[in-house]
Amino acid sequence: MFEKFTGADKNFLNGFEQLIGFELPADYSNFLLNTNGGTFKELEDSFLLKNIGEQIFIDCLFGFREERSLNLCNWYKEYELELPQNTIIIGNTYGAGLIILIWDENAKGVYLWDDSLELEQSTEECCTYKITETFEDFMNLLNIN
Repeated sequence: MFEKFTGADKNFLNGFEQLIGFELPADYSNFLLNTNGGTFKELEDSFLLKNIGEQIFIDCLFGFREERSLNLCNWYKEYELELPQNTIIIGNTYGAGLIILIWDENAKGVYLWDDSLELEQSTEECCTYKITETFEDFMNLLNIN
């Protein structure tokens, strides 16, 4: 079950877009304005990563919270040099890495980045797995209304 935080202010969203240097997709912007991210309260909250056959358990989706560990800006600043252009970290999982949003012409979508190489299939060269084409598809996968 997804427990949303309180909705984000448009000013936070605009400031974040200035920081990252690109406009977020409308489905993700609307999600942030309506929820400001949130946490998953059930251990069953998961999705199947079909291309490798792994069940991934999700912890939270970040927003503009005061807590550093839940703040999109802090995650972006911490990993900015490691991320490809037009990529942000939007959430985390239990033991399988980070959820990232790539909004580039060549690779749009929501991905799992196994940055700690926790999954058996992951290597230094191959540790990013596509989950869905859009954030809306990702929300549907997780049954977030």
